[in-house]
Amino acid sequence: MKKTVIVLIFIFLFFRILFSLKLQLHPDESYYWLWSKHLDLSYFDHPPMVAYFIKLTTLFSSSEFFLRLSTIFSYVIFNIVLYLFCKKFFADEIAWLTLLVFNSFPSNALGFIITPDIPLMLFTVLFLYFLFSAIEEDKPVLWYVTGIFCGLALLSKYNAILLLFSIFIIFALLYRISTRWLIIPIVSFVLFLPVIIWNYNNNFVSFKYQLFHGIPETHGSLNNIITYFGGQIISLGVFLGLFCFYVLFKNLFVNNKKIRFLTIFALVPILFFAITSFKTPAEMNWPLCGYPTLAILVSQYSINKEKIKKYFLYPSITFSLVLIFIVYLHGCFRIIPLEKLNPTWTLTDPTNWFYGWKEFTKFLTTQKLEYPIVTTNHQLASELIYYSNSQLNVYYNEKQFCIFNKNKEFPKQFYFINYESDVKTPSAEEKGFKYRFVQKYDVFRKSFRIRTYKIYFCEL
Repeated sequence: MKKTVIVLIFIFLFFRILFSLKLQLHPDESYYWLWSKHLDLSYFDHPPMVAYFIKLTTLFSSSEFFLRLSTIFSYVIFNIVLYLFCKKFFADEIAWLTLLVFNSFPSNALGFIITPDIPLMLFTVLFLYFLFSAIEEDKPVLWYVTGIFCGLALLSKYNAILLLFSIFIIFALLYRISTRWLIIPIVSFVLFLPVIIWNYNNNFVSFKYQLFHGIPETHGSLNNIITYFGGQIISLGVFLGLFCFYVLFKNLFVNNKKIRFLTIFALVPILFFAITSFKTPAEMNWPLCGYPTLAILVSQYSINKEKIKKYFLYPSITFSLVLIFIVYLHGCFRIIPLEKLNPTWTLTDPTNWFYGWKEFTKFLTTQKLEYPIVTTNHQLASELIYYSNSQLNVYYNEKQFCIFNKNKEFPKQFYFINYESDVKTPSAEEKGFKYRFVQKYDVFRKSFRIRTYKIYFCEL
């Protein structure tokens, strides 16, 4: 198994490097890159760590590869620490199986994209490793180091608050030891203070956005919860996902401190977002910080059950890996003939998000536009700024851009650009602008149209 896992990790590493070199930036990546050009204590959507990661790797080049380079380093370090944590927690054989299970989760397939989830997952596994070490050895330095990594996770994504919730549950129910564990939330809070200060200076826009974005004031629906769990099962590998939830349920009734420790850290984020999804469907990646301990639970449960491994776990892992590599190959080479299955699928193909931005930006730079460009969303604005090397005069006034442009007036005359693909973004008419249609620009991928940009000249 050891050789198989090492080979698998190197294969995933190869694809991460390949994608970082070949694929254009996802709109979210260009948005976070823009943050790194304006370093701050925090940002509208998330805490600042993703911007810091990008800044560190783009000091000498802002190419797609260097922009994503921290994802490659994080992937290697994450697997090493997860192995060491699991080996320390249980045994070497379970540690190798854990790496196999975790790397088979399709949710990790997009790990080459630089998002706040990258630093979150890295600091989460480091936090878990030092937390268990602190509990076992009860050395003051270990409690402080644990608090530091918990604080760094909080600086990565607000979801890390669930790590603190889990800590309070664990020390209330499992480990009634000295109050040294309180060092963790104290140190975490100190490290998180810059985000609080930034929010205070900006009318708490980030806290408000996350609160109403994740838990909006709308009527709830049980269908949202069903959709959420369906998304989690897919995110965990379909059959492998079903097995994960089976193991998680079984472990609720196991009277073992280590098992309960892992179960709490896996269950808290999954249940939290199940509850909040009643109001609005949670995104599939939101409970990611619970996946490392979930992989360990599955491995520990299966390690001595040869029939389960042979007839269910390994086939489920194989199925999941096949799906991942099909998506990988399709993302690079478009191997699935979607137009033959359903013509509309050529537009809804999610791998299209890695194509077309550079070509459209190049087209715009040849048009010698005399007025600013106003875009339909923050993602298009970020892509145009990135691929034009900031040469295009782009204006947008929502999300983080409302802070970047708070001292700028909305232009009186401008070119407005929206696009249609699997979604139709608001047009100039829907925005209420007085407009004149100028032209459209189609983006193709292997001769199939994947996106249409529309350009309008507008006046207020």
